[in-house]
Amino acid sequence: MAAVRKRKVYTDNIEGVKQSHIKNLSFRAGIPKITKDLTNVVKADIDQMLKEIMYDVSVLIQQSGHKIVKPEDVEYALERRGIKIYR
Repeated sequence: MAAVRKRKVYTDNIEGVKQSHIKNLSFRAGIPKITKDLTNVVKADIDQMLKEIMYDVSVLIQQSGHKIVKPEDVEYALERRGIKIYR
């Protein structure tokens, strides 16, 4: 019988964003070094932004009358916030 691998279950999904992920993003943005304390601030900002975007998407879905979220819905919610995604 094969061993079953246990996955860590997070109580909050933002816990899945590790310090190394934030470091990689900051390096891509041109920031060479960040402090450890900054990771908690970045996590809080990411969490707040995602909540706001998901609220916009849910309002959009309710008004349009369909039940499935499409990529276009998320793009529209991001455009409302001034974030443009190019395909």
